[in-house]
Amino acid sequence: MATRGQSGQVPASDPSSRERDRSRLYVWALVGIATVTSIWANALHAVRLNRESDAAGLHLDDVTDGALSSTPLSRPLAL
Repeated sequence: MATRGQSGQVPASDPSSRERDRSRLYVWALVGIATVTSIWANALHAVRLNRESDAAGLHLDDVTDGALSSTPLSRPLAL
């Protein structure tokens, strides 16, 4: 909260609430983009590892493997 000067006005250097809201939105957009990029890269890596695997038995298709690697609780299962 900005303190008012002797004239009763907020100093010009104090950002308005609209500017603060825009800054917060920008930061949250960056966090969201980074999160989505990380999940996408993890799924892509899991699909690549699944294709290179020589394991006999269960072999997941790309969509299933990508979906499992994107779900936080089952990431170890897909890898």
